[in-house]
Amino acid sequence: MIHPILDWLIGNVDEHSLSWYALSNNPNTTFDLVKKYVNKPWDWELLSRHKNITFNIIKNNPQYRWDSFAISQNPNITWDIIIDNPNFIWSFKELSNHPNITWKIIKENLETENPFPWDYKVLSFNPNINWDIIINNYKIIKWDFESLIYNHNIYWEMINNNPKVINFLLKHLNYDFDFLFNKLDWLLISQDERLNTENIYYINNNCYVTRKQKNNNPNKSNYQIINSLWHYNQIIYNTNFEIDNIDNFYKNDNLLLNHNIEIEDINNIINKYWTNYLSFNLSKNPKLDINFFNNDNNNNIYFCNIGYNLNPNISLDYVKNNINNNINYIYWLCHNQFYYNNYYVSNNYKKKLVKKFIDNCFEELIKISCCPQRKFNWDDNFMSDCKNGLYGDEYLQEYIKECNKY
Repeated sequence: MIHPILDWLIGNVDEHSLSWYALSNNPNTTFDLVKKYVNKPWDWELLSRHKNITFNIIKNNPQYRWDSFAISQNPNITWDIIIDNPNFIWSFKELSNHPNITWKIIKENLETENPFPWDYKVLSFNPNINWDIIINNYKIIKWDFESLIYNHNIYWEMINNNPKVINFLLKHLNYDFDFLFNKLDWLLISQDERLNTENIYYINNNCYVTRKQKNNNPNKSNYQIINSLWHYNQIIYNTNFEIDNIDNFYKNDNLLLNHNIEIEDINNIINKYWTNYLSFNLSKNPKLDINFFNNDNNNNIYFCNIGYNLNPNISLDYVKNNINNNINYIYWLCHNQFYYNNYYVSNNYKKKLVKKFIDNCFEELIKISCCPQRKFNWDDNFMSDCKNGLYGDEYLQEYIKECNKY
């Protein structure tokens, strides 16, 4: 399958105006698209690790400039593929950090007569390595303790003040508390998808504060010091981060890119805090399409054409009529991921879809089971609790029973 906008771009725009880095990395790029324009200047290193490029594609098309180092990073690579292709030039440095390579796989391989040359420093970053694995195997595995600080399972234990993890690292690194916690990368931590309002509050209250941080912020409480370390411009992208009060984040223009804010929130931001510098991210917002900006009620909003080229709702007709060989428009359009976004596979998005489905069922139930002339008057709080699932199926049966009286 070939994405129509990417197909039109490559087929109609001068190749020197296109970003081949972005196109080779675009999640909508498929091997069919690459084959159709195979003589174009694709980045074959990026294609070699692309999620739409399987090992069978690589193996069956050896005439192309595949990168063996990047293939070892390809998310489609599995242990079975590695075992079944022993003559392939695998990079065990990259495989040591591959999410499909579990601790069980590594441990069993280490127990063989000829184990693979795993990279223990890189292995320490592996997302499958957690605290239990480390503590139960530190005598047989040469963990890189410095790297463990940046393992997402380990820094999570640190910022949540797990004394066992902290004391273990202090012992093996020969650090003191201050030196250890000054090593934390708060930009990396702020990109963690596990973050939500509740655990940020907990971390702010419980994470260790170093002397340096206290000296630099003499008038702040420990809570305020930790809170100031977060990169909220990154957290706000988080698919699980629900914004309970937009007034707390209005100074951050990335607020308009949070997938959990609704149209009502967007209108509130426009009405209360609008400045033209917000236009780029507003034009990118996936809940808005060109009809929103063409609405007469939004004439005061500056529409950013460059930003809209990153909007997943952009249509092929709009591209054809507005691209005008503008190199900035073309560049950003190459980066448009359309609806291949982590949000649309997140648990938060799935929950919202389920809730929407239940709400629609609830409304249909009212329409079907109650006659228009008289409806049973439920208490508002009870109705709200029922919609939230607190009363289960018993409520539905009772509701139908009561409605059928009329």
